Amino acid sequence: MKIVFICTGNTCRSPMAEGFLKQIAENNNDSSLEVVSRGIAANEGCPASKFSIEAAKEYGVDISKHVSCQLTVDDVNDADLILTVTSQHCVFLKNELKKMAHKIFSVGEYVECDDIADPYGGNLETYQKCASDIYEACKLIYNKLSGNEK
Repeated sequence: MKIVFICTGNTCRSPMAEGFLKQIAENNNDSSLEVVSRGIAANEGCPASKFSIEAAKEYGVDISKHVSCQLTVDDVNDADLILTVTSQHCVFLKNELKKMAHKIFSVGEYVECDDIADPYGGNLETYQKCASDIYEACKLIYNKLSGNEK
């Protein structure tokens, strides 16, 4: 199953989500998931933000080699599930990609949690809070995908 996480610039939230869900799957010896991240307004080729890298490291996840990518038509066509970090991103994508709306959800809609607040411009503590929210959401996502919802 191919999952695409979406945020705005693909340098903060979606790279952390990609890394966290990959790690959770690996920790469960699950090779069935292919996880990538993209942005809806990404500048191609930018690294993950410094504080995102630091916050992800606290969970044992290295996103230091991440480079930002813009969401493409191929990404949408190839995805089984597209998860946006906010409901606004979700509404935007569903409006733009009406024929693919059936596979587009906000993280909050998919696992009943809050939108993931944008840490951009914040301090390390802001990114750590964001990482915590994303990690908890990714645990819920993995449980739902693997049929282990609690």
